Amino acid sequence: MEIHQRSEINLTTDYFQFYVNLYQYILKRLWLESEVTEQNLLQLCQLSLHRQSQGISLTEEQLLNSVSKTDCRGTNSIVKKKVLLIMHLEKKLNVRLDDVASTEIDTVEELAAALYRLCGKK
Repeated sequence: MEIHQRSEINLTTDYFQFYVNLYQYILKRLWLESEVTEQNLLQLCQLSLHRQSQGISLTEEQLLNSVSKTDCRGTNSIVKKKVLLIMHLEKKLNVRLDDVASTEIDTVEELAAALYRLCGKK
């Protein structure tokens, strides 16, 4: 838990540096190793859930049952984790993504571009 408290997203005028910093922040937030190269947010969230399941000794079958369950809106744990991640980043950067636009964001690069545009408008 301590790693998250020290992690910050540095706002910079350089988009590439912002993207790299945001990606590293996301990996730390999801408790993933910095060697992970996955860019798809849902895949990153799934990897994170898998990593968390190892800490509580869930079998692969138990994990699949857990993440495949949906709530009344048909949302599973992976999608919820993605939504919560985006909401956390919005709060951290003091910006607000359009709800429709945020559902269309699939990759870290798309998320970084959207957040970078909003941070530039502040």
